Amino acid sequence: MRLFLQFADNFWTDMYLYLPLVCMLTALLQYAVEKGSSEPLRRIGGCLFSCYILAVLWVTGVPVWNQISFEPTLQLIPFADVFLAPEQYVLNILLFVPFGFFLPLLWKRYRSLNKIATAGFLFSCAIETAQLFAPRITDVDDLMMNTAGAVLGYLLLLNVYQLRPGIRRYLVSFSAQGNTARCRITAEAAAYTAFVWLMLFFLF
Repeated sequence: MRLFLQFADNFWTDMYLYLPLVCMLTALLQYAVEKGSSEPLRRIGGCLFSCYILAVLWVTGVPVWNQISFEPTLQLIPFADVFLAPEQYVLNILLFVPFGFFLPLLWKRYRSLNKIATAGFLFSCAIETAQLFAPRITDVDDLMMNTAGAVLGYLLLLNVYQLRPGIRRYLVSFSAQGNTARCRITAEAAAYTAFVWLMLFFLF
């Protein structure tokens, strides 16, 4: 709990100016993508997803434009530090649980274990690659634990669907607007992620 409170305090100190900007620009992007057809709850969901992506990029220390320095530190031996820092494995799993939960919640096309695992792997791989240009460690364990966290988030969503039929009906209707032919692009989640990453890269 203390670690979480410390993270929340540090994150808010650095990001209180950026979160409203992310929400506003994400809402505008979603409005353009879906031709103004999205429901208010879906816009809120898109904003929350973008804020989550911002938090992940911040906590993982991806570089910004004036901090790029190619001095890679690689850790390619699986589970090399599992006994030295086991909490890092747990935190890396928990970090990607919301990713595996929100992605299929907002977009039906990701309601597949394989697609969630692939999306989690690719997003984590992008982060680890970016860390080659920052004073961070590119760690194969982070990649595996992040992917596992995304899968865990998806399984959590499936359990919510199965245990709470009323919530399931609500969540299905919540995501329906994101899967119609009116959408101009088919990779909204990737667009929001790229948008947040570029904003962080150039404005932070």
